[in-house]
Amino acid sequence: RLAMALRRPPTEGDRARTTRTIPRQNQRYTGKLMLLSPPLIMQTMYDAGDCVSSWDNEVVQKMVELGRAERCSGIYNCPDLQGPLAAQRLYACRGDRRTSRYFGLTPEKSTWFSGSGGDAVYSDYLTTIMKHRSLVRDGEELHTESFINTLSEHVNVGVLLHSPALSITTLLSITADLTSAKLEVSYDIQHLLALRDGSEGGWWDRSLLTRYIIFQAIVVIFVLILAVDNAKFVRALWRRRQALKRRGTITFREYLTGAVDQCIILGMLVLLGIMIPLKITNATTQERIIDEILGVEWGNPDVTYDQKKTTYLAALHDLDSAIYFNSSMDTFAMALLLGLVLRILMATAAHPRTALLVETVATGFNDIVHFMCVFVPAFYALAAVATWRYGGDDVNLATLTAAANAQYDAMLGPPGNLGLSGASGEFAAYGLLFWVVVFFFMINFIFAIIVDSYAKVVEKIEEQVTEQDIIRDVIGVLQYQWLQRVHRWPPVTKIIDCIDKLEPELKKIGFAQLKEFHIFRNQQAVSAWLNFYYGYLFLDPQDVPSGKPSVVDYDQVTERAASEGEYCRARLRDMEQRVMSRLALLEASIKS
Repeated sequence: RLAMALRRPPTEGDRARTTRTIPRQNQRYTGKLMLLSPPLIMQTMYDAGDCVSSWDNEVVQKMVELGRAERCSGIYNCPDLQGPLAAQRLYACRGDRRTSRYFGLTPEKSTWFSGSGGDAVYSDYLTTIMKHRSLVRDGEELHTESFINTLSEHVNVGVLLHSPALSITTLLSITADLTSAKLEVSYDIQHLLALRDGSEGGWWDRSLLTRYIIFQAIVVIFVLILAVDNAKFVRALWRRRQALKRRGTITFREYLTGAVDQCIILGMLVLLGIMIPLKITNATTQERIIDEILGVEWGNPDVTYDQKKTTYLAALHDLDSAIYFNSSMDTFAMALLLGLVLRILMATAAHPRTALLVETVATGFNDIVHFMCVFVPAFYALAAVATWRYGGDDVNLATLTAAANAQYDAMLGPPGNLGLSGASGEFAAYGLLFWVVVFFFMINFIFAIIVDSYAKVVEKIEEQVTEQDIIRDVIGVLQYQWLQRVHRWPPVTKIIDCIDKLEPELKKIGFAQLKEFHIFRNQQAVSAWLNFYYGYLFLDPQDVPSGKPSVVDYDQVTERAASEGEYCRARLRDMEQRVMSRLALLEASIKS
């Protein structure tokens, strides 16, 4: 009965059964990314050739003869192990780069596949290679397990993803390097971010592109302000250089400051001029590339696989080019940010109390350079020894760069990957030499150089009698700027230029000298300028022995004072001298 039931024809015809639809429940996306296209596996290859030496070729040939004798005798026939190419079919050594068809695939040029270097690439669906044991192409049966073999150079798996919620297109690339005896696998995740103005939420949330343009416009305004300020600085520097032709030169730090400012300003203008249009056009570029990828008819049998692959690889190339250009601009911006950090550190030299870092480096720069001449050769010599001896066993010492990184990490956080516990005698000897030379000696040497330079800087600050704390000096600068506007004093650089033209033997500057400069508006401006600087104790005129500066250091007076009365008498004498100076100034004004 069962057999008769199975043989009974269906109650519906073929047309009715093929036109009837069945409801299907699709699973919704649970992640933030969507797979835009089938993942591809790509590789570059070599043609078969001779091995390294004739002896290696003989080894392969003997293996062919042994295999033929054991497996290809009697009723069994092995056509693959016949003929002059039998050895290459058993074990193929690398020859020239392959450009002919392979595995039924036509090679195509690719510039975005990092391992190809622009050479021919063989690409196929990842699911085709992973989920099928054999394929039939060009009338030949092909085993997918042999798609990657000894002739493969670089193998890459490319996955293209997109996040509609964040408007980010992601290109995931997993690359295996088969060129050396050791397999090296790396991955790279690249993103193309497009800023768009949305239609939902508040203005702040939906206006991403508009906010970006507004912020960058503010940055442009600040950069232009910096450019004007730098132009004034360069102009003042040039005037000083002309005035000091016979008496001195501009310091290297001033030249460096001006050069760094100009490079940062020019770089910021170039970056903003490129980044603002780039962020605006990224949305259009992203839309065009995704439309091209989604337009590939993967399930259309009328379109050949080579045509689908060509369209897909062209879109990937455009996406990779856009990502690379954006990444290059980000790298350029990173360099500018590091330059800004350097400039901020240089700006701390404006006051002696905040110039500790800059002055310490400047003081110990010569010693640091000589230290590096010893440290760098010793450090990399030890890294080279570790790579030569243990590179084949320890991945942390596989290359010179990896060994140097391992030593650097161990130096900052010992023992790192260079621990001596349980190590062999050879490795213990290397590790002991590294710890003694680099850690115990070199690190302490650089610490000693830094501490000694810092001590010298602090000593110079203590000897600097014109130095005050930074708060009082900032207040003094602001006060000078205000009085300069009220009394219309000339620029500071012009006053300095005039003072530099005076005779070196002149120890003091008074009303007569300033008036002869003919740079102040009137006598009241000269008097106001002198009154401002008479407020500083280190500029008070004193009767001191020849060759010594005219300075009163009240800290030293306090230390030498045996009692409070002596200190008060010193203050009274100073006030008397100050009154006499004012009378002399008044007398000079009346005579003029």
